[in-house]
Amino acid sequence: MNALRPPLYPLKGLALYAERFGDQYRRIEAVTNIGDKFRVLDLKEAATRTSFSTAIKALYESADAFDYLP
Repeated sequence: MNALRPPLYPLKGLALYAERFGDQYRRIEAVTNIGDKFRVLDLKEAATRTSFSTAIKALYESADAFDYLP
């Protein structure tokens, strides 16, 4: 795993934080590298937060996820 690639749960938490407190900051961003480029998500943008939430939900609803059995 790439050290710059943030895990999903902290990123989800950062998105929620940006929604609540984003007006107090100039930038709230998540950065990772894809291939030979660095890519950034601007978590202050509502559309970015919505896209992120939709993507996470879709992943959990996909064939890649399975029912948790305690």
